[in-house]
Parts: sequence; C-alpha cells; structure tokens
Amino acid sequence: MRASATAYCHQTTHHGHTGTLARTTTTIADTMADNRAGGRIPYGYRPISEEDHHRGEEETEQQRRSIIKRGHEAGLRLRKIAAEITSKGYPTRTGKVFSA
Repeated sequence: MRASATAYCHQTTHHGHTGTLARTTTTIADTMADNRAGGRIPYGYRPISEEDHHRGEEETEQQRRSIIKRGHEAGLRLRKIAAEITSKGYPTRTGKVFSA
C-alpha cells in the first residue's frame, strides 16, 4: 500500500529532508504570488518574459473571454457559446474553430 503525500512529507522531514509536499506547496505559492504561469498560459493571457514566465493580458483573447463569460452568466451551454464565437469568425489560439 502506498503512503499518502502527507505521510511522505512527514517521513522525509523527520530524517532532515524537506518533504515533497512542502516543496510543491511552496513552489505553487511562489508562482501564484509572482503571477507566473507553470505550463500552458491560460487563454486571454500572453507571456511577458520567457525567462521568468510572467504573463499579461492579451487584448483580443480577453474580448473573446468576455463573450464566453457573458454566455455562461446567461446560462448558455458551452456548445452554444462556441457556436457564437465561431460565427463571429474568431479562431482559437491555434487557428481552429471553438468547440465544446
């Protein structure tokens, strides 16, 4: 049976090592505090600096995000929202049509 991450953290800390859970928690907190992205940058944002992964808003994608948000708040299904964005001729970040 595998030990939980918390048990592993306590076990490694007991032997004088920083636990995996503690390192991961610290890394995530630092990333969020510095407004850095880990992995793919969310739709509506763009990298400002590649070396430290800071991000800023991407104006065109932010406009599309507002259409998505309004549709969601109006209770539209994702398929209907995707159809609306596609009908306006807006491609995804990779140049494809939106889908749900």
